[in-house]
Parts: sequence; C-alpha cells; structure tokens
Amino acid sequence: MHERDLANFIDNPIGIIEKYGSQKYKQYLLHNVIPEKFSKMHENRILWIHDLEYYNLTYNCIGIKFNDIPHQNLNNSHQSFDESLRILLRFIVKLTNQQSGGIGIINFDIDLSTYITTETDEQISYSLKNFLNDINLEVRKGCEMAYVTLNIGLDTSKNGRRLIENLLNEYLKGDFYGKPFIFPNIVFKIKNGFNLKSNDYNYDLYLKATKVTSKCMNPTYLNCDSIINKNIDPLKLGIMGCRTLVIDNIFGEKGSIRRGNISCITINLPQIAMLSTNIENFLYRLKKVMYNSAKLLEHRFYGLCNLPTNTFKFLIENKLYLNTEKRNLYDIFKNGTLSIGFVGLWEALEIILNKKAKSKEFIKDNI
Repeated sequence: MHERDLANFIDNPIGIIEKYGSQKYKQYLLHNVIPEKFSKMHENRILWIHDLEYYNLTYNCIGIKFNDIPHQNLNNSHQSFDESLRILLRFIVKLTNQQSGGIGIINFDIDLSTYITTETDEQISYSLKNFLNDINLEVRKGCEMAYVTLNIGLDTSKNGRRLIENLLNEYLKGDFYGKPFIFPNIVFKIKNGFNLKSNDYNYDLYLKATKVTSKCMNPTYLNCDSIINKNIDPLKLGIMGCRTLVIDNIFGEKGSIRRGNISCITINLPQIAMLSTNIENFLYRLKKVMYNSAKLLEHRFYGLCNLPTNTFKFLIENKLYLNTEKRNLYDIFKNGTLSIGFVGLWEALEIILNKKAKSKEFIKDNI
C-alpha cells in the first residue's frame, strides 16, 4: 500500500527530491524514534500517524490574528489594504515552513477591513485576486502551496461586508486562468444575529456564500451556535485547515487564536471490525487502539517539548502561541490539542452487523 501525494503537491524536481527524502526519514522515525508497538500499528494501518516526517520536528497547525503579526506600519493610518495583504502573504510564507499543517486566519474580514479606506470595489477585488493567486504559488518547501484557511462572515461593518463580497466574487472567478483555487480554504462563520436569519445584517452574504459553495465546494461553514460552540465568543472561533477546531483549554484562554493542533492520529475502524468477532469484541479492541493512540500522541508531544527552545525561535519571537513569553515549550504547547479521529464508521458497522449499510432498516437503526 502506497501513500498518495497531497492535493497541493507539485510534481517538480524539488518536489521529487523532497518526496524521496521524506520517505526515507519516515522509515528512520518508524524504526529508530517511535516505539516499536506504535510503529507496527502504523505500518499495519490500524492507525495512521499524520505528518509522520515531522514527528520529532514541529507541531501541526495554528490560528492567528492579523494584528498579532509584527509589521512596520501597524500603527500607521496610511497602511493600505493592498499593503496589508502583502504583509500577510509574506508572513504566511515564513510561517508555513515552520510547521507541518495549516494556518487559520480566525477573523480575516474583521482584521483586514480595518485597512480599507478609500479603495473602490474594483481595487479591493484586484488586491484580493493577486493575494489568492499568490497563495497558490509553491512557497512551501518549493513544491507545495501553503495550507491557509480564511474565516469570514461576522464583520457587519460597511468595509467588512465589501471585503466579504469581493472575496466571494474572486473565489468564484478562479485564478488568472479561470481554474478553481486550491487554497485558501474559506470558512463562513454562521451566527444568529449576524447572518443566520433573513433580518440579520449579513444574511445576504450568507446566501451569496452558499451559491459560491454550490460551484466551488468552498466556502465550508462553521456553526457558531452549535452545542459545543455556543458558549464561546464567535470572534474567538475559527477553523484551521479542513478538520481542526480548537475550543476548550484546561490550561488557559479558550478559543482558536494563538493555539492549534500539535498532532493527530486517525484510527482505521473497518480493519478493527474485520478483526472482531462481535460488537463487544470490537469495542474492546477499539478501546485498546484508542489507549495506544493517546500514548503515541503523548510520546510525540513530550518529544517536541524536549527540543531546544530555539527550534521554535520564529514562533516565540513573534508571540504566535499562548505563553510564548515563558520561553518554555511545555508551557507553550500544552495550550494545543492532541487529536484522535477515525475513518470508516459506516463500513465498520456494516462489517460488525453483517448488514448492508445502504438499506433503509440499517439507516433507521443506526442514526
């Protein structure tokens, strides 16, 4: 079984060299760094260690605010919208090569609309068009695009609404060649009182976003009123990449800003089901795999915490993570998450129950 390339991987000479070097280093990690029990679980595909080549090098992803980025003209009222986008782009290029995963701009609309002053809609669109096209350059390792997510939807100011509308328009148009953008991901935050109902100020932008989604499969949506989200300030909520939502924090400030996922594992449910004799045996095996997954994540976490502090010089000097002022990696990364996910729930149920998952009876009994 071979790994497939990432969707944002560019098959150029540098990419080929990077790929073979990465494969070699993964084998080194599996046989020299990761405990043998966990390595075999990965090799046998009971579980999957994401971003394996970065196992002992760096964390996964992070959520940031534009105004947390140090830049020369932060307090200069003459800094234009176009200049702000260029500052953000340069910072993304630097940050994407410091970590293994995505960068979430938690309130892209609110952060950047501040810098719109006398710009016309045409000028805003032109700046956004260039920004979107530049993000899709191979700035990561010379063979990948930076994994960037822009969270929008809650800015009800005049310029915020203009930014959202023009961003959606440019995303719909595609790149300079009319092709759909691969990145950034766009997440439209839905919140009652902002854009959920017909009398909400940004409801029209929500409808526009759904039309863009119908053609581009982007934006995706974050329900800020869901059970797990409703007690958190929606301006502190955001998505990084396609799967990371960071909310609670037992060590400090809640929310998605200046935090992220440290590492994650995916469990292969169908394989566990195929090895199980009945539902009780499946749950027993699953519990063991989840326990081992947690131990593996702990092993990776403490390995990162024991690296020289200077390894994360960029993160600390720019104060991108909570507690960076302490200059202690454990105090910093304890604000991140260690995540266990799964694939193949329906297939696992079908195997265990020996029933076809598409039957009406099966769906009725298992939803």
